[in-house]
Amino acid sequence: MISFAKYHGLGNDFILIDDREEVVPLDQPGWICRLCDRRLGIGADGVILLQLSELARFRMRIFNADGSEPAMCGNGIRCLVHFIRQLGIPDESLAIETASGVLSCRWENGKIAVRLGVPQILHRDLSLEVEGWHLTVHLVDTGVPHCILFVPDVSLAPMEMLAPVLRSHPRFGPHGANVNFASLEPCGSIALRTFERGVEGETLACGTGAAAVGWMACLLHELQETIPISTRLTPPGASAELLVRCSQERGVELIGPAVLVFQGNILI
Repeated sequence: MISFAKYHGLGNDFILIDDREEVVPLDQPGWICRLCDRRLGIGADGVILLQLSELARFRMRIFNADGSEPAMCGNGIRCLVHFIRQLGIPDESLAIETASGVLSCRWENGKIAVRLGVPQILHRDLSLEVEGWHLTVHLVDTGVPHCILFVPDVSLAPMEMLAPVLRSHPRFGPHGANVNFASLEPCGSIALRTFERGVEGETLACGTGAAAVGWMACLLHELQETIPISTRLTPPGASAELLVRCSQERGVELIGPAVLVFQGNILI
């Protein structure tokens, strides 16, 4: 039996396991998919392991629902910081090793801030023809690659038609990219929808996607340094809980909540 905690960051949900003794059987195929199955398992977008690190205080390993291992996850690392506190480690700031580098995390007014560094712009104003649509997209890496499309209204974006094709577009390399549809709101916030590889569907929120979109919005549209990001769970007219801070010197920082849903034990 292995103890776990179920968390979510704005609806992007994860199964967190304390694996500092490295007891999780990573050599057993299929167990991540079974845990993430929403009918036959706990149900989640991914599994996160807390491990010890030689480079930082802790190490995060994250696995998508299909068993693949991405380099980073913005909502997931916030959930991990909360999980660490629940384990009785009250540090206000933490350095956490990820596959995309060591990231600085800290508590800020009840939320968790993660400094992601300066995003890498892989493509800017890239023209693509997809399913008969002429698209202008940007590809930005914030730990994982994100294809970004700015549209007038994300609620009307043809995500179901375009996102699965864009996700595996050959211009984005052999592993593809997450796909983000974003629209600028009159109040200065950004409404965002994200199709995530590894989940192979739309998630309720994506932290690295929000960071990538916020960074490109600052470059292209000269928005303010701190940008509210509305996710699928943000009620109409409500203030966004996810913030992206952009600075040419310091890069991008993601600030948002992490919520413990329940805890339990499961046989793997």
